Amino acid sequence: MGVLVAPDNRAIEEEVMPWLMDQIIGFLEEDKATNQGSQNVVIDGILDCQNEHSAVIQAKYDAIKKAEEDKIAAAKANEIRKAKRRELREKRKKDQALEDFKFKVEDSIIFKGEVTQCLSTNLVDYHGNYTKEAYVGAPGGQILQMFYIL
Repeated sequence: MGVLVAPDNRAIEEEVMPWLMDQIIGFLEEDKATNQGSQNVVIDGILDCQNEHSAVIQAKYDAIKKAEEDKIAAAKANEIRKAKRRELREKRKKDQALEDFKFKVEDSIIFKGEVTQCLSTNLVDYHGNYTKEAYVGAPGGQILQMFYIL
């Protein structure tokens, strides 16, 4: 409107109104940014609290899981310990039974025999040549006696 418009109106339309509109838009953007910032602060605060809470809960679940794993590991270690003790007990039993057997053999067989002087009695046939004196009889008689000497 160039020429027919009054100079005051034209100055208002060309200079003041664009400046005023820029100021209004700036205020509206600042207000919008302020509202958005306030909402972001609240949302960030809520998210931080949620993250902290979920971390605490996760740590609690991890501790429970770790305790269960430790309990299972302790039970396995206990079973292994019991099995080793059982094996050692059985080994001690077997060793003791062997010692008892050795003792019985020595007592019943080895140390039970009589000690006699071989040279004081004659070793003769098992019938003793039908003599009435004490004798040691064995199959082979004098021949066996020579075998013992050799």
